[in-house]
Amino acid sequence: AVAGGGNGGYRGSDWPGCGGGGAGGALIGTQSLTAGSWSMVVGAGAPTRYTNAGSHYSGGYSVWGPTGVTIQGGGSGASPIVNSYAGYHGGSGGGGTYNTSNGGFGVSGQGNNGGGGNSGSSAFAGGGGGRGSAGHSMASHGNGTGGDGYQWLNGVYYAGGGGGNRAQGYNPGTNGLGGVGGGGDALDNANGQAGTANTGGGGGGGHNTGHAGGAGGSGIIVLRYAA
Repeated sequence: AVAGGGNGGYRGSDWPGCGGGGAGGALIGTQSLTAGSWSMVVGAGAPTRYTNAGSHYSGGYSVWGPTGVTIQGGGSGASPIVNSYAGYHGGSGGGGTYNTSNGGFGVSGQGNNGGGGNSGSSAFAGGGGGRGSAGHSMASHGNGTGGDGYQWLNGVYYAGGGGGNRAQGYNPGTNGLGGVGGGGDALDNANGQAGTANTGGGGGGGHNTGHAGGAGGSGIIVLRYAA
C-alpha cells in the first residue's frame, strides 16, 4: 500500500534551489484474511505547486482496509524563503534547501528522510526521501537526487523521491534526478517533473523564477494472493 507523493518546491523570487518532494509512505507485508469485502483508500498525489506562500502540499494518505492502517503521504520539498528553507515531514520527507542541513523526516517503517540543502552561498537543494533510501544531501555545486523506492514482488519499483534543483545561475545540467520508483526530475529553466502516477513518487523541484514544483504521483494498493 503506497500513499500519494509530495510535490517539489516552487521557485519564487529568491535564488536558492528547490527541494524534491518526498515519496508517499509504503507498507509491505503479508496478512491472512477471511473472505469478505474491505474498504480501502488510495492517496492522491500533491498538486503542482505554484506558490511559495501559505501552506505546503503533502501527498494524500492511503488506508489498508482490513486493519485500518494509515500510510502517510509524502512531504513537500522546500521552497526558498518559506519555513526557514526546510523540507516538510511525511511518509518520506521532502528535500531541504539553503541554510538547513536537514530535509523533512520520514515515518519509520514507511519511508525515509529527505536530503538537506547545503549552507554555502551556492544553495543547492536536497532530494526527497524514498521508501528504499533517504534523499541525497547536497554537496557544493552538485544536486540532490531523490531516494530510491522499493521493488515489490511484481518487479515494479514504488515510492521514489523527487530530485532537488540547483540555485539560479549555477552549473546547468546539475539538477537532481528523481529516485527509481516514480520520482520526478528537477529540470533546467522549467517546472519540476511530476512524480509518476500510481507509484507514489515525489515531484521534482522547480528552477528559476516562476517555475512550479512538480506534482506528486498518486498512490496505489497492490494485492498478491494464493489461488
